[in-house]
Amino acid sequence: MLEHERLSRQECGAPPTATSSAQRGGGAPLRRLRPTDRDHLAAAFTRLSATTRADRFLTGMPRLPTMMLDKLIDDVDGHRHVALVLIATPPGAPQVPIAVGRFVRAGPWDCSGR
Repeated sequence: MLEHERLSRQECGAPPTATSSAQRGGGAPLRRLRPTDRDHLAAAFTRLSATTRADRFLTGMPRLPTMMLDKLIDDVDGHRHVALVLIATPPGAPQVPIAVGRFVRAGPWDCSGR
């Protein structure tokens, strides 16, 4: 379960942060998407079934086009467009991103609570 930090008016403009239960001793780590996740995201897409790709992207493309991958990675700014990555930590193996969740704010970020 995510715990979102509350922002004071002085912090307006700073992106919200999230912690996962892993950072408190259990579960899977959750962190912001990084440009270094590009290859993992492209590889994960190729592992999706054709049906899943068609359902999510309305096409059966076998791999993410470079332009779409650029948009998914490079348009994340941490304020208006936020993307979080769930990390698998297999015993004795390196950490690997396994899921991405994102949201894009429709309007300006208002720290007044309105």
